[in-house]
Amino acid sequence: RVLETPGHTLDHISYVFDSEKALFAADTLFSIGCGRVFEGDYPMMWDSLLKLRALPDDFRLYCGHEYTAANVKFALTVEPDNAALKARAEEVTRLRAANKPTLPTLLGEEKKANVFLRADEPSVAASLRMKGADATAVFGELRERKNKS
Repeated sequence: RVLETPGHTLDHISYVFDSEKALFAADTLFSIGCGRVFEGDYPMMWDSLLKLRALPDDFRLYCGHEYTAANVKFALTVEPDNAALKARAEEVTRLRAANKPTLPTLLGEEKKANVFLRADEPSVAASLRMKGADATAVFGELRERKNKS
C-alpha cells in the first residue's frame, strides 16, 4: 500500500508491504533521522512521521540514503543518555568498520532511538530547553538544528 508522507516534498510517498513487514520510506524517515523539509512544512513532516511511527515495531525500515552514522552523531547531541541510541551508535560503528550497511533496521528500534520520532517525548523537549512545547515545535527545532549540523 502507499502512504502519503508529504514534508520532504509535497507529493512524497512511502510504500508499506504488510505481508513482508517492510517500509520503504525513501526521504521521509531515515535511520536515526528524517528528511529535510523542502516543499512542505514542519507540521506536515511531523504528521508524516507519525503515520510511519504507527506501523508495527517488527517492520524493517528501508530508506533512500545511508545517513545513519551522521544521524547518530547529531542525535547524540540531543539525547546523549538515551540507552537505545547509544546501543545503535555502537552497532553503526561496528557495521561501518566492517564496510557493511546499517540498513534495513527495525522500526521498533527507531522508535526508541530516533530523536525525530520522539519529538513528543518530554525528555527531548527538555534537552532542547523547550519544556512544555508542542511536538511540532520541538520537531521543527530538531530539524533546524540538524540542518545546521
